[in-house]
Amino acid sequence: MAQGLPVFSNFVVNEPAVDNRWKKWCHRLENLLIGLDITNEKRKRALLLYYAREEVNVIFDTLSETGDDYKTALLKLTEYFAPKKCTEYEVYKFRQAKQESSETIDTYHTRLRQLCKNCEFADKDKEIKSQIIQGCQSTSLRRKALKQDITLDELIQEARALELSDKHASEIEHGTDESANRVTKRKFTPKKITANKPNVKQKQRKCRNCGFENPHKTKCPAHGKECLYCHKKDHFESVCRSKTMKSRKTNNLNDYSSSDDSDQSDNYAFGLTVNAMSRRPYVSASVNGHNVKFLIDTGSSVNVLDQETYNKMNQKPKPQKQNMKVFAYGTDSHIKLLWKFVTTVETKQKYTTAEILVTEGKSDNLLSYLTSVELQVIPEIQTLQLSMVDEICKNYDSVFTGIGKYKDKQIDLIIDPDVQPVSQSHRRIPFHQRKQVEKELKRLEDLDIIEKVEGATDWVSPIVVTSKPKSKTNEIRLCVDMRLPNTAIKRTKHIIPTLVDMIVDLNGAKVFSKLDLNQGYHQLELSEPSRNVTTFTTHVGIRRYKRLSFGINRAAEIFQNTLRTALEGLDGVRNISDDIIVYAENQAQHNKRLEAVLKRLKDKGFTLNKRKCEFNKRKIEFFGYVFSEDGISADRKKCEAIKNAQAPKKCVRST
Repeated sequence: MAQGLPVFSNFVVNEPAVDNRWKKWCHRLENLLIGLDITNEKRKRALLLYYAREEVNVIFDTLSETGDDYKTALLKLTEYFAPKKCTEYEVYKFRQAKQESSETIDTYHTRLRQLCKNCEFADKDKEIKSQIIQGCQSTSLRRKALKQDITLDELIQEARALELSDKHASEIEHGTDESANRVTKRKFTPKKITANKPNVKQKQRKCRNCGFENPHKTKCPAHGKECLYCHKKDHFESVCRSKTMKSRKTNNLNDYSSSDDSDQSDNYAFGLTVNAMSRRPYVSASVNGHNVKFLIDTGSSVNVLDQETYNKMNQKPKPQKQNMKVFAYGTDSHIKLLWKFVTTVETKQKYTTAEILVTEGKSDNLLSYLTSVELQVIPEIQTLQLSMVDEICKNYDSVFTGIGKYKDKQIDLIIDPDVQPVSQSHRRIPFHQRKQVEKELKRLEDLDIIEKVEGATDWVSPIVVTSKPKSKTNEIRLCVDMRLPNTAIKRTKHIIPTLVDMIVDLNGAKVFSKLDLNQGYHQLELSEPSRNVTTFTTHVGIRRYKRLSFGINRAAEIFQNTLRTALEGLDGVRNISDDIIVYAENQAQHNKRLEAVLKRLKDKGFTLNKRKCEFNKRKIEFFGYVFSEDGISADRKKCEAIKNAQAPKKCVRST
């Protein structure tokens, strides 16, 4: 009845391939049941266990709550053979997938489809398209995809067209008959190299390890240095005996060199060595799985690999005929090139697809400026040019200077007269912190945040001294213990907005900026009657706050309401506490709104901490969430603690 259905057996538990085998087998079983028009749940369950055979039945008997219907039985077996995947690991495998040199775009596309099944992407086509652009072998395809916005289907069609045109062009260039496709081998006859014996005078004048005058006034410059040729210690490459005394046999190579000097734009390969002691910027990179040492050459427009390094590669990329002219620095004659290939170049930071030219013999491998930037081994060199946002910030430079003061009004703290004032005793400050406390008090006085108190006062609170986290200069923070004074301060309820309130407003926004007030609470001035309740004692006298301080119980509501009122009437601007977010649907609208915010802050007397501000972002983190043109998502950094949390363990008490 079902001779075409294979038996699901000969498996190994926890084997990675069992997952896919089980899913494929279940899919074929479903087709069989539909073809036989079997709808009864018990009959379907019986056929499932019958065709699964003995090994699966043994496992099925160990499962709990298998029910008596087909769906429950299939679900329990699927949970066993295809357990829930680790989404983060599946996404990691998907991101690491790159197109192999022998892999067509359709094969690569199919492989990505399989890999993204367990990634739980919201838009699989979008993620696959992004991965093809990053991991494909074709530079032309990547440039075209980045130049214009195309769909995944259009990208696949374009890739097929490029592959077909490359294949046809290769057939035309190499010919189709047997004689044209035959590869001729170069024969190399190693020359007998005899060592040139230096005369006695040279031995007396030159040091055999560094090549400089001998004897040295101090120790030899080559002492402890590594030779760039043989990698042995205590000598330079210029006097390396391994380099000058040994002949290196070159393997027989396929002759892919071209005599065609078609008119193309000139390319340059630089690489000057001033002397053996000069430090040269090298980087290790993986080329098609083989570790290669490259010299970073920002003056080179091409990537160069020498013949010897190419021969050492275990998996050699497919060589292609080249017709490019490459000139060394200061010469008119072009470098002789053997062939070229396109492959993946990868460092610890990033990977990219690059075209590499192969030269004769042995020399330094060069990494061009463009590839070095793509691999993030050097920063991109740009002409210093102020953007429109920079111009706006420059016009409001005073907003980013010092600690401001709100101009419109002073803050009144409402004190309950029924609460008896308390003058608390002074808490002793450790001797090793007293100098730092004095320095901090002086700083706050200079900024007009606190002031000295002369004479009697009703309220006096002690201070607590703590070290600032991550401070390299042992800075401290003064905290006033306001627990008793807070019992006398009446709270006025002001609603503090949440992110849920802001999501609707930010819908459709694509450009963002985040502004951070410089010590925001200290920019609100307290009225004269409200200052006494903030009085605190130190080992050098009594002080009180002239500005709103962090210990006051209603400081958060006061600050939120004051800043909201100050920004009232501005489009595309919201704030939570001292963090202000500016959002817009396009760049022009964003610039206009940003300028309006800076103008309002300047008029009101507020200042910003430019170091913590973020301008002109397409994606921005705000209170644990990430806002972008794609919508809102949780900040992954904030989720790490939850993801890495260990399962609670049962505590067993010893008797």
